[in-house]
Amino acid sequence: MDIYIGHSHRVREIFIQGEFQSKEDICHFYDSVKNCKTEIKITFLTANTLPCDVIEKLLYLNSLGNCCIEVFARNLYFYLYRLGINCTYLHYRNRQEKIRIESSNKKRYSLNEEEIKVLLQAIYHKYGYDYTQYNMQSIKRRIHNIMTRLNLQTIEELEADVLNNKNTFKEVFLEFSINITDFFRDPEVFAFIRQSLLPALSEHKHIKVWCVGCSNGKEPYSLAILLEELGMLHKTQIYATDINPYIIEEAKNGFYSSETIERDKKNYEMAMGSNAFVDSFHLEEKYMKIRKKYKKNILFFQNNVVNSRLSHEFQMIICRNLLMYFDVNLQRKVLEKFYSGMDREGYLVLGRSEEVTKEQKDKLFDVIHHTHKIYRKK
Repeated sequence: MDIYIGHSHRVREIFIQGEFQSKEDICHFYDSVKNCKTEIKITFLTANTLPCDVIEKLLYLNSLGNCCIEVFARNLYFYLYRLGINCTYLHYRNRQEKIRIESSNKKRYSLNEEEIKVLLQAIYHKYGYDYTQYNMQSIKRRIHNIMTRLNLQTIEELEADVLNNKNTFKEVFLEFSINITDFFRDPEVFAFIRQSLLPALSEHKHIKVWCVGCSNGKEPYSLAILLEELGMLHKTQIYATDINPYIIEEAKNGFYSSETIERDKKNYEMAMGSNAFVDSFHLEEKYMKIRKKYKKNILFFQNNVVNSRLSHEFQMIICRNLLMYFDVNLQRKVLEKFYSGMDREGYLVLGRSEEVTKEQKDKLFDVIHHTHKIYRKK
């Protein structure tokens, strides 16, 4: 990471190139903003996520009212925005040009499935990410969003841009990543996990859980809260994975907007939580931060479930609302992978719109709760 400092019209301008990789990078950033008696303008040129210490410093500088923050990465912009940090999103089509994002009328494109397949194959050969077995309607919708945002008229334009511009590929990668979640989402499922599954696992000396597609960490943290209340967190290791490396860093940070706190409280109560939801967080005006005791037994890391080699004997695998984005063949492949990685009579929790096929029910899994889509390995 590199930091460049300049001054213009009584404003200290700080340009940050690259991702924060070490404690030294964080200290370098702290030094760049300290003892400044003028306005500060901080521009993050390429960073997609920021470590916890930098987020806290930005929150402090933002509260002083003399700091202007600009970001080029859409992912980082929305992350800071959700935490209540005032910032401006700058967008570029190349390194020499930057354009202020302005709202525009959405355009509709005629997207041919064969052209989309060619694009997905090209992405796979160039970057190694295989989206060819994702649900076609979902892919169409996301490609439309990208083309609207980048003001592209044809899929050929998009393909050329993706293959020759890593920033455009990053737009595609982030758009294809699914990051919709809540604390205790579908609380009746968490209530069943708390009342039925966790007590059944309590006799194990060591418990291993895999949260697949963990997004920004709300699901594994929700599980950790329940495990702590039941006195089981100390002997549980939660593996929380997602294909998106930037969202994984957000999960590690454990910062969340407080705008959803009333919904979070309601979900927690419906999930049969035994304490106050807010006791699990350090609360500030616009954000909340998960307490450290819930972090220590969660291992967050990037992982693509499609080609994952995780082979631990998991007592529970939670994979909710991810399989729905795969086609039938890929769903079958992933479910077989889960079966192979599960402990004897381990539990599998899927999303409400997902289920194990009849063939796999006969051979691999017993149904524990049909409505909640919970299964047990045969």
